[in-house]
Amino acid sequence: MDPRDAQASLARIGGMRERAADELVGHNFRLSAFTVPMLGLLLICASFDLPGPYWRPAVALLGMGLNVGFLIVHQRRAPVGRKMTAGEVALYLWAAGILLALIVTSLIAARMLDTPRPGLMTAGVVAVAWAPLGLGFRRLYGVFLCRNMPH
Repeated sequence: MDPRDAQASLARIGGMRERAADELVGHNFRLSAFTVPMLGLLLICASFDLPGPYWRPAVALLGMGLNVGFLIVHQRRAPVGRKMTAGEVALYLWAAGILLALIVTSLIAARMLDTPRPGLMTAGVVAVAWAPLGLGFRRLYGVFLCRNMPH
């Protein structure tokens, strides 16, 4: 094999890796990937304010079920079928931890300020923060994926 042919093959493989990474980022950060989980989170946060022992868990479970169902369908429709790396799992867990900290902090703040509906206030704070956090995470994920995509 000619060294130039080998170099051209490696360049094509690198281009395919970049295209696969772009496809994954585009799939994971399209509009439905933001709106459906946000609706589930709003249901979970709003369930804190509901009266009675049955409405709270029912609405929270509905929100969690919506998020889990969306995640399953979303992963099945991925354009690139591959396993996530340990680094990707750690990145997602880090992002989930930041989101959870935002929810807990805003719920505590809403309760300390004695707002009439602390769960609804928390949902509002999370909704306002969702877009900029998601766009920042998209950039971080894209950079991470390009650097750590398996060869």
